[in-house]
Amino acid sequence: MLIDYSARELVERAAALEWERASVVNAAGSCLSKEDACAMLNPRGQLAKEIRRALLRKITHDMKEDGIKQCHLDLLDYLIETFPSLSGDQRQRCAYYLATLYNGLPLQYRLRILRFFLSSRFITVRRRSYQKARADWDDSYQALIKQAWRDHSDPECAVVIVERFEVEYLVEHLDALISGLSETWQIAQLFLRVGQQDSAIVSRLAEIDEISFVYVRAKLGLSLSKEQAIEILERNVTDPRVGLLIWAYGQMRLVSVLRYLIEHAESYEHRHMEAQLESMYVDVRRPLT
Repeated sequence: MLIDYSARELVERAAALEWERASVVNAAGSCLSKEDACAMLNPRGQLAKEIRRALLRKITHDMKEDGIKQCHLDLLDYLIETFPSLSGDQRQRCAYYLATLYNGLPLQYRLRILRFFLSSRFITVRRRSYQKARADWDDSYQALIKQAWRDHSDPECAVVIVERFEVEYLVEHLDALISGLSETWQIAQLFLRVGQQDSAIVSRLAEIDEISFVYVRAKLGLSLSKEQAIEILERNVTDPRVGLLIWAYGQMRLVSVLRYLIEHAESYEHRHMEAQLESMYVDVRRPLT
């Protein structure tokens, strides 16, 4: 006997299957109305992960195919208004829902989500906004990113600024950005951009990280003297990134430096291996926490 399930019941029963559960849940989710799909996506609910994925797939598909409807805007309002009263796990779930819906929304609603994320006291929530801004940049985001930088100085925010802001802003806030960035490759990217406007600024990078300094100079089409290049090589030959340094010397066409390196390769290899062994020894001695 066939049972006349509602689309909602069909989704819920499909989630209890063992065989082809995800496929059946997705198929059942496609049978939901737009309104039912939005109503079921409740961050407070104990929905199976297959149901959550099916609902998000259904909602984003509907927005793409038929445009933004009132039920989608109501869902956006509900998720934002509910967020402050949610528990930790529920907040993460709610932020994930908003981040997923973000991609299919017009600019005015993406701005609303970004503004909401960036105003959060939770760094994990703010990070979602930085990821979205990097992937889908619009100049209208700039004011929000500037305010977030003033309010929080998150390293992820600094990365967005380095990648997307005008060079004049980077030069003006150079010291703060250097302090805010957490990785040397990010600092190298910063100097690569400002160096396109004023190559003299790049000399500051040598005080921070010599390998990054040489890399940036090579990318900008600048060279080094043989003496300076060899001095930098001698100080950094045990660095795990020494291959990047050698690459940069090749880009600079420093034949005499490469000849010097080849002549001293055996000594450099010995020093490099000693440094690796010392690093391994330090790791072994480090107490477990």
